[in-house]
Amino acid sequence: MATTPKKTSTTSRKPAATPKKPGAATIVKTTDKQAEVTLKSWKDFSDILSSRVRPHFSLYETKRKINNLQSELNIKNQISKLEQRAEKLSRELSEALEEQKAADTQRDELKGIIEEINAKQKLEHLFRCLSPEAHGVIESDANFRANFDDGKQIEAFVVSIDIRRSTELMLKAKTASAFAKFITTLCADFDNLIKENYGVVDKFTGDGILAYSDLCEHRFW
Repeated sequence: MATTPKKTSTTSRKPAATPKKPGAATIVKTTDKQAEVTLKSWKDFSDILSSRVRPHFSLYETKRKINNLQSELNIKNQISKLEQRAEKLSRELSEALEEQKAADTQRDELKGIIEEINAKQKLEHLFRCLSPEAHGVIESDANFRANFDDGKQIEAFVVSIDIRRSTELMLKAKTASAFAKFITTLCADFDNLIKENYGVVDKFTGDGILAYSDLCEHRFW
């Protein structure tokens, strides 16, 4: 007996999908048309973004430049003020130095004048103490003039002349003017006598005279 083979139906099974690993990238295949649409969308988005951001970015750049310029101007103003102050102080210092220099010059000049006055006053005193013949020598010869310096020690002959009982003479005088004339004339004669003999008249004592002369050469000139 012949047997008829039975048809058996087989169902093809798709292979099971491999589970995705965490963090794995998904590759999406797109057609050229889809890519073109996507690219156009991104371009439109970029244009929109640029149109929105660019004005703000330009404003930011403008503000930044203004701030930079403002900072530079502030620094320049500060530098300019400091330079003006330095110039003013330099000018004032220069004027002060000039004034100080002028003051120093005037002080030195005044000091020289005072020294010259003292020297002339000393000469004036010596002129009264010496004969006219000695005036030119004592004025021109510093060594000779040094003999009369304060503290100078020399060997000399000292003479002191005093009128005895001058007080009684004054009281018995007929007039005060007559006594004064007598004393003045007598002292003047003593003065001339001492100077003619190379003496130095130191002072009048009221009723006498104090003088001295050099013992070595008996003269100072």
